[in-house]
Amino acid sequence: MRWLLRVWKFITRGRALGAWLMFVIAIAVYLLYPAGGWAHEAFAQGSLIVASIGLSTIFLPELSSNLWTLKSSEISSLVPEEKVRALQRSIVESQVDDPNWSHSIVDDALVPLVNTRLAPHQVVFSTSYSVTVHPDSSALFAKEKVNLAAYECHLSSKRCLPRRAHDDVFWVTLARDSASLHAEYHEPGCIYREVAEIDPGLSDEAWQKMVGTYSSARVIIDGTSITATRDAPYSDLAAGNSKLVRWYFTSPEVSGAVEHARRIDIYFDYIQNQSVSTFPALFSSYYLADGLRFVFNLQTSRPYTLTHESFLAYALPHATHESVVEKAVGPELLVVTSDSALIWPGSGIYVSWHPTSAGDLGLVD
Repeated sequence: MRWLLRVWKFITRGRALGAWLMFVIAIAVYLLYPAGGWAHEAFAQGSLIVASIGLSTIFLPELSSNLWTLKSSEISSLVPEEKVRALQRSIVESQVDDPNWSHSIVDDALVPLVNTRLAPHQVVFSTSYSVTVHPDSSALFAKEKVNLAAYECHLSSKRCLPRRAHDDVFWVTLARDSASLHAEYHEPGCIYREVAEIDPGLSDEAWQKMVGTYSSARVIIDGTSITATRDAPYSDLAAGNSKLVRWYFTSPEVSGAVEHARRIDIYFDYIQNQSVSTFPALFSSYYLADGLRFVFNLQTSRPYTLTHESFLAYALPHATHESVVEKAVGPELLVVTSDSALIWPGSGIYVSWHPTSAGDLGLVD
């Protein structure tokens, strides 16, 4: 079917349509001009010549004269894909003297980026990620006060959702341990995931009840809020793991986000063990296009020291602004890249914090 589509696009391209018109007019003149009319023979021969020129214009390649003015749609319809790839490689090789480096540019940079057309969910645009941590919170569970940290996360970006068997359903996950968290990375339906390492003395059922009570998730797609449910809409999407809690989202807007990039806002509030004092913001599976803005806040009345390490992979001309600002409610970390930066998978920002000691304040001799 692909070759039929290619043939159809070829014979209906802009220049071919004009040639079809010329061919039809020439044939009409040949058939309708009176046999006994003036200069009939000349008109007949001339009409056949014009018709043959029209046909040749329709079916013969036109790349020799118009190669540098072809539009992208014309290239995709006129030029076989393998020829396009060969031309891309030749162009890079003509500009780079070292053949090994030119091969790396094509095979390790250009080809992976172009291939995202087959998996558009791997590219996320205009990403804004904010995290607020309340390290000195508490909750009442089983009639006892439990000291916890409360996290408020907001991830906003323009993106497509991955296509899958049930592409009208996606979910946000809270995992009890790292192994369960990593397993969710392999679930295409999971669009956001975190880990809550609450008291290891709790049973899995008690952990599920506790995080289910004090955690919540919501998703907004192009301004439309999607209601979450804890029950899997399809039996084969059930977690099947007592160390996981999922919030499922399903609606026509979810299905529409599979076909076209939409602005998707994910809000996820959850609880965590107070002993956890690190937060890794990992972008392991996506290209981040059009820049990144990451904000991390500690909301606390006690003095805390906030540190971070950024490992953001992007082209050298781009720059990143990074700063830690002390505010009345606690320190705030801001990491902002240029709007035109393309950040590669495997990038991330690692944040850590601890109560400020006298040594941190320079009060120790």
